Amino acid sequence: MVRSKTLCLKALKLTRNPVKVLIFLLIAVFVFNEYLIYVLQRWTWPSLTPSDSAARLPEDEERILFVADPQIIGVHDTHINNQLLIYDADRYLATTFQHAFNYVQPNIVVFLGDLMDEGSVANGPEYDLYVQRFHQIFSTSTSHVKRIYLPGDNDVGGEMWDDRVPFKVDRFNQYFRKEELVKSKFIDIFTFNYNVGDAVNVKMEARLQELMADSAAPFRIIINHMNLLSQTRPEFDRLITLTNASLIFTAHAHRAIMYNCSNCRDPEYLDALWDGERFLMKTDVIYTLNLGVFSLLHEIVVPTCSYRMGVANMGYGAAIIDRGGLVRYVVLSSPSRYRCLMLYGAVLVIVLLFLVATATLRLYKLCWVRGSLLVLRQRSVQSCCLSDSGCSCLA
Repeated sequence: MVRSKTLCLKALKLTRNPVKVLIFLLIAVFVFNEYLIYVLQRWTWPSLTPSDSAARLPEDEERILFVADPQIIGVHDTHINNQLLIYDADRYLATTFQHAFNYVQPNIVVFLGDLMDEGSVANGPEYDLYVQRFHQIFSTSTSHVKRIYLPGDNDVGGEMWDDRVPFKVDRFNQYFRKEELVKSKFIDIFTFNYNVGDAVNVKMEARLQELMADSAAPFRIIINHMNLLSQTRPEFDRLITLTNASLIFTAHAHRAIMYNCSNCRDPEYLDALWDGERFLMKTDVIYTLNLGVFSLLHEIVVPTCSYRMGVANMGYGAAIIDRGGLVRYVVLSSPSRYRCLMLYGAVLVIVLLFLVATATLRLYKLCWVRGSLLVLRQRSVQSCCLSDSGCSCLA
């Protein structure tokens, strides 16, 4: 009781000093925006641990963290205060990634493309700088974690007027090791750089058959930057047929989307349409899939992890896969950076209003004091003149 009264008295004294209140407000907003909000956001994430986890060994599950479309800012970005924007966006990505990585504790991290915003158009020194920044942002202290990198259209071209040419693809593969087939425990992961309009030619089909001959896992996963099931079935059918894929992970759309196709494996339905459903996925909600149900083909589109992509919900995808083919997938949401920046703006407006009000009040007091002294002097002169006809006090 005594302690609470003491705190109340301190708070009352603080309110009598507006400067201290503003300083406290600035510090509180800074701590909230830069540290506390990430901790609070993590509390909204659901538990990824299944009920039988106590009896499950580490080799009985795959823990995969998906990172999509970070698009780290390039040096040619035309925004005002480019360096400040780069620092803020890099720090946001690094902080949210570390929270997601520590929460999931993955054995595989998959980067689903568009790692850089200007990778496709960068020259040699600029590309070196972007790669260095990328590894600094998405660094991990554990060396046993497998990292898989896919190129996106911002990395190697392939969208609109930015052509995808062999030089860009080779440069990406030089900096980020290219693996067409990644084996891990009981899943095989096929990594593609398949773009809209690409065709599975004879050379690509022969290569896929070679990879399939080397694949013996019960479950196969396709990862690609561009969405596959958003296209017509003839465009992606050969990829599904040749790999016998159980699940697809893609990015590019910047939103969390689920595609469920019920006839993508049926050879009788090779027309331009496919049956199934498409829906936006909710963040912080666990979705359960069974890869043993082979009649259904699922594609999960991982949302962007960058706050600059103009979408309301950002985050990281996390998938826990057990030996029976049961998949637990969730989008771990990231806090809205724009709301934090708006909060900074609101506090700055309050500070500016306080400074203007303080300056106005001081000016008013100064004018009032000077006016009062002038009135007193005039009254003194008048009194002197009344008492002395010579008005000697004017001298």
